[in-house]
Amino acid sequence: MRIQSRRRWSPRSTLREPAPLNILYSKGICESYELPNWYQGYRYVRGGYRVGYCQCDCIRSLAAIHNETCNIWSHLLGALLFAGRGILTIGHLLYFFSMSQDLRNILWADEIAALAFILSAALMFSLSAGYHTMHPVSPELCIFWRKLDFVGIAFMITGSVVCGIWLGFKCEPLGIRLFWLVAFILSAIAAAFISLYTISINNGDDSAEEMISLPKNFCCAPWWYCLWQQAKLQKIKTWLPFLILGLTCFAPAVHWIFVAPQIMRIILAPGLGVMAFFYILGLFFYFSHWPERLAPGRFDHFGASHQLWHLCILLAALAWLLNTDLALALIRQQYESTQPPHLYTAIFDLPLPHSFDQFVSTFSKDKSAAHFFALGALCGNNKRRMNFFFSQEVSSSNITSQVNK
Repeated sequence: MRIQSRRRWSPRSTLREPAPLNILYSKGICESYELPNWYQGYRYVRGGYRVGYCQCDCIRSLAAIHNETCNIWSHLLGALLFAGRGILTIGHLLYFFSMSQDLRNILWADEIAALAFILSAALMFSLSAGYHTMHPVSPELCIFWRKLDFVGIAFMITGSVVCGIWLGFKCEPLGIRLFWLVAFILSAIAAAFISLYTISINNGDDSAEEMISLPKNFCCAPWWYCLWQQAKLQKIKTWLPFLILGLTCFAPAVHWIFVAPQIMRIILAPGLGVMAFFYILGLFFYFSHWPERLAPGRFDHFGASHQLWHLCILLAALAWLLNTDLALALIRQQYESTQPPHLYTAIFDLPLPHSFDQFVSTFSKDKSAAHFFALGALCGNNKRRMNFFFSQEVSSSNITSQVNK
């Protein structure tokens, strides 16, 4: 019996009608109504689906045009870009380990924080590209790669925030950084486990089948539990832990805005805003299914919402990478240049003061006092941040050259 194409297409009818075996297991590009029930379909995308592919065929399809081409290559290129940047950062680490012991102790932790973000981004882009490449093979492989995709997302969010906390709170005591790091890492682990537990075979479509079955006393269950178990909420249920995790990023970000040095806010805040803009824009594309919902079938291969979502994620990661490079440049400036402003400076060859009052009495008559007071003004001129300056080491000749200018 031959299946006739529908005259009126409805998104809720996608993936509902079974297809004959000769279509299910033939290699080719198929329409949405020809897909098996387990296939990960897109709600308003009608064509360009790969069906009956083995793993080798999926790899060969990298050179073909289908509705996953842009999804694969956008994140595959992102993975290559961040992998190359990670190799460069490892080279920086090896260079810093060749420095003196004091400089090495100061710089290596900052590079490790940047490397954590870069490698997590490379991992996320790699797993995402792998999922969109290999998921048509079988339902088991689809679930396997889907879970890896979500693990990569958890690593990406965690690496981004860990890097931002470590570099952004450089002027703050170590305890504050450790508090934010531990709190966010635990939240990321919880979000990953909750999200993986709710993944079903076909959670990209509203007609997904639940892996968590309803209880026998369904009619007696609370209304909110019955609502939570509905298949229509599968996408929201899967992404809700990560959405909450992303919202928790605002807590350290707001804290940073109030305590960061003014010069850091001026330089780094625009990049933070650009990253947030692309993430929010990507979420809009992902959940609204725009623009393909306006014209189903017109954006099957190029310009669909999921492709725009991938592009926004890549641009947001690049914006955060640029911010990370700027923060590292500010930190390295104290060692590689004699030009102000030096955000993270320290004492010269004089006794170390143990308080702000002792600092004033010790250096009020010294010719370098003006330079230290200027540094204090950059970071708010309070006692806690001033003490940070005296936890580092810099030569007296460097300080004197600044004062003489």
